[in-house]
Amino acid sequence: VMEQGHIREYDTPYALLQNKDGVFYSMVARSGEAERLHAAAAVAHERKTGTAVADEETALRSTA
Repeated sequence: VMEQGHIREYDTPYALLQNKDGVFYSMVARSGEAERLHAAAAVAHERKTGTAVADEETALRSTA
């Protein structure tokens, strides 16, 4: 995540969304698509890492 030409945050979308005080989290919250974007990030995280997220079932339902 860039802010005023500087890197403020760098990680996967799922990891960035775990920081409720983060720039990326705030951007997603303001987008009007927060629930869908959180779910999509969770699904992508699980597919990439094979690690289940806490509310995986909700995430999978939301993106289907």
